[in-house]
Amino acid sequence: MDKYLNTIKEEMDEHISSDAFFTEEDKRGVRRKIREAASSKRKQNRFFPLVMSFAAVAVFFFLIGGYMGNQLGLFSKENSVSQQNAPINNTPEVAGIKFDPKTIELGTQLGGFLVKSVSPSARYFPASPFQAVFTGSETMSGMFHYIEESQELWFYPDEAEAKKLPAPEGAARIPMISISNFAENKDEVLELLKINQGEKIVGNVTLSWYRMDFRSTGEQVDSADIAAVNGTQLRLKETGNTGVMDEVPLEFEVISDQLSPVYEKFYQTGNDDVLKGLEPEDIFLMFVQALEFNHTVTMYELFDDESTKMPHYQNFVDSVYEKEAKTLQIELEKIKANIGNLEIQKNNNHASIGVKGETTYSLKKNKAGIWKLEYIF
Repeated sequence: MDKYLNTIKEEMDEHISSDAFFTEEDKRGVRRKIREAASSKRKQNRFFPLVMSFAAVAVFFFLIGGYMGNQLGLFSKENSVSQQNAPINNTPEVAGIKFDPKTIELGTQLGGFLVKSVSPSARYFPASPFQAVFTGSETMSGMFHYIEESQELWFYPDEAEAKKLPAPEGAARIPMISISNFAENKDEVLELLKINQGEKIVGNVTLSWYRMDFRSTGEQVDSADIAAVNGTQLRLKETGNTGVMDEVPLEFEVISDQLSPVYEKFYQTGNDDVLKGLEPEDIFLMFVQALEFNHTVTMYELFDDESTKMPHYQNFVDSVYEKEAKTLQIELEKIKANIGNLEIQKNNNHASIGVKGETTYSLKKNKAGIWKLEYIF
């Protein structure tokens, strides 16, 4: 047996080197691999805890955010709808068919309405209130309110329906509309609406004319006649009301027949060219006539607008005219009583007019050669 093993050893020695096979370099390589393996294991052991930590923090903030959102109503259905319907910017949407009150022409078509009249104070929009009347027809839905205390019927158009109504540029408004012909057609309207005093009910209405009463602040209360309720035509009783405040012919008590058409044109337009060629006494009498009619816009526009004392129209009405109204009315009566005996002094560019012993009004020619009153307040 020993002889056999020795023979095998001799044969193996012929093929395997007797030198050391696992060198120092091999040893260093093995040690390096061992260190790398240990380092990799430590990294793997750290990765999973880190992932779990980040996940836990994320879940915590998600739960807290959801709880706070619910408490604040950020995820409610109403808020969601509001966000969907909200405008892209913060500018409120202007409800209605836009028009410029300062330049709108009579007879202009705005949706289902024609412009019938616009009060002169529109020339000082948006600070000043004004009225505009529209004739035509428009059907819209909304809510009726039968007010118990005043026995009036008011109509509140839906927001989308209010866009069918004329509206001044730059003014967001959903008006309340007082039904002007309700009293004359009360029984039929109440029967169609099935509404009791103090109740509010949804329905639709057809307007036959519409008067906007614009205010820069406060409630926007307009008025209109109705021709139909919930699709049923009314058996209307004629009221003679068309919504136009100045349709009754003006009865001129101060100015002459020759001057009255000039006054009417200036009242409607405020164009100074209408006044060209008039004498200072004509301008003064037009001012007195405006005071008689309570046409504050015409009074204001007969003053010299080149004066640095001139306030804005609305300030004139609010701060000056209202305070001086009683005094002016007293002076008006004195002027009317002495209309044929006014004292007039004038030269090329200045004039003074008044009742002897009473207030004297000064006038001057402006740069265009037109006589205007000097501002007296």
